[in-house]
Amino acid sequence: MRRILAERGIVFAQSITRARREIPVVVTDTSNALTLLAREMLADLMDQLRELEKRNVGFDRRIDSVFKGSETCQRIALSAYQYLLFDESLLHRSSFWNGLYTFSVLL
Repeated sequence: MRRILAERGIVFAQSITRARREIPVVVTDTSNALTLLAREMLADLMDQLRELEKRNVGFDRRIDSVFKGSETCQRIALSAYQYLLFDESLLHRSSFWNGLYTFSVLL
């Protein structure tokens, strides 16, 4: 979607949050260089993106439910968490902190 817009001189930061906010505004702005076909394509792509995000939320809920209900998953997650605590180099990586947050939310 960003490429279609960039080819027409419409550029914004590479971020899904920015895309969700900017693309609907661009599609409805009739003063820009987008053709009617480009507007329709972008609107359709945004609809598809919203549907995929809804499906992902549903999958996340199902995964969380399985995780919370599985003693095996809990043991594996706890072992991984303990391992990370002992490897000090991981403490400086953002992926560690994101995982730690995810882990704490799931428990």
